Amino acid sequence: MKQGLIAGFFYFLIVGTAGILFGALREMFVSPVLGHNLAIFIELPFLLGLSWFSCNWLVGVNGLGAALLPRVAMSLAAFALLLLMEMSLQFALQQLVVAQAATTDWRWGDYVGLAGQIAYGLFPLFATASKEPVSE
Repeated sequence: MKQGLIAGFFYFLIVGTAGILFGALREMFVSPVLGHNLAIFIELPFLLGLSWFSCNWLVGVNGLGAALLPRVAMSLAAFALLLLMEMSLQFALQQLVVAQAATTDWRWGDYVGLAGQIAYGLFPLFATASKEPVSE
């Protein structure tokens, strides 16, 4: 289980960092030109691809194998950290986010983004190890 939590932390670190960078680029450069929904559709395959490959690599490196409990621990840790990061960013940017939330409803691109986050959280349950585990 400990290895699953460690893998979940690094999974979040890799994908969360990429998500912040991609999200900033999306909002600064792509959304103003193509619109919010299309920008999310462009960004999502890259993030999901990175999620899938990093998840598979971390499952192998941490020796999680086919055991369900470590994978569930990885999944829950990564998803909980993702939600915590999103709430922290929302709190840090509270004035901007509250003003935006008060004037707009969720758009269908937001639901697609949420589905992508759920897929990110479920990937550890379906990952296959792409590297031999590190011996302890």
